[in-house]
Amino acid sequence: MLKTNQIKKKEMKSQLLSVKNLLIFPILMLCTFVNAQTKSIELYDLIKMFVPDSAKASAIGDWKTGSNAGSPINWTSTSPRKTPIGYIKEGNVNISLAGQKPEKSSISIDGKTLTGYAEINISTTPPMEKEDYSYKLENLLNKKSAKINLIKEDGFGNPMYYYQLNLPGKKPMWVILMIDSGGGSASSEGSTPTLMIICLFDKKEFDQRIN
Repeated sequence: MLKTNQIKKKEMKSQLLSVKNLLIFPILMLCTFVNAQTKSIELYDLIKMFVPDSAKASAIGDWKTGSNAGSPINWTSTSPRKTPIGYIKEGNVNISLAGQKPEKSSISIDGKTLTGYAEINISTTPPMEKEDYSYKLENLLNKKSAKINLIKEDGFGNPMYYYQLNLPGKKPMWVILMIDSGGGSASSEGSTPTLMIICLFDKKEFDQRIN
């Protein structure tokens, strides 16, 4: 009789542990999901992640960049998809600009072939400074270590900026900044302007777009 009771107690203990594990696992999964959704990255670190190292032979990025388990980017697919002009891989990420609070943003990396990408496109909310949009590159990068050369400023109000950008240990790139006001004035009531950040690894491609 005593032996039977001991067996029943062991069975009950085993059942309780199983129930406990069943409850804990979904909670851990939820915490992991929430953490992935709220993780953010500064623009400087995001761009630096995708620019090829200076020691690399060619200025072409690996499509797998930013796909590691700890990445702040939520990709829409694991591999690039075909477009009429090449290939693209798209995702979403929370980006901190100019030291301000993170904003929900979109990112894409683009390439002409499956060999790799040569362009980064980021769409986000422009930071504000004294009721004006502050989107010069040195401000967006939070004045971190970088060599920034303003090549051209085009337009009035919310002009387009064209830069050459060199980050430590990375290949040079050419950056275009512009405000997309959705067809209206960026300062008009009810409009939701978008800051477009285009990073190109090919100087010839940049020259074609600047002219």
